[in-house]
Amino acid sequence: MGAVDPWHHFCLVGLDMNSIETEASTPMAVETEQVFTFPKGLLGFEEVKRYVLLQNEEEEPFLWLQMIDEPSLAFLVVPPHLAFADYNPDFDPAGFRMLGIDREDQILLLSIVTLGGEEGPTANLKGPLLINRDTRTGAQLVVQNVTEYGVSEKLIAKDSRNRIKE
Repeated sequence: MGAVDPWHHFCLVGLDMNSIETEASTPMAVETEQVFTFPKGLLGFEEVKRYVLLQNEEEEPFLWLQMIDEPSLAFLVVPPHLAFADYNPDFDPAGFRMLGIDREDQILLLSIVTLGGEEGPTANLKGPLLINRDTRTGAQLVVQNVTEYGVSEKLIAKDSRNRIKE
């Protein structure tokens, strides 16, 4: 796995608030410019502030939001618009101000993914991760159109022609 350059991904979807434990076989060097800071942490992990995005080409479009200060834990995330073409979150403008976002090209959006459960893999569309690409600062925010989205929206696999697989 290598660090992903988020500048090449306009909107990334996040995963559910579940995490997995990872075992790194070798220590990984992380450059300062690869670090994303969440000043308030994430739901359930408020004390963890620093993360790095990791990618594995075999797992695209999914990414790993790896905790730097708790390296045995990571969140599986996905850009929501890649999995849900009609996803249209409505954010409180205060969230954009808090993160210093004043241009659309500054936005990196991710959803946390949960793999377990009877319904299969799901994504949290109610509380995505909003990140300022310029400052690499983010927050988990609840969308204002909260009744339109859930924390466990079913991910549906598609083939290379964008057809839903049964």
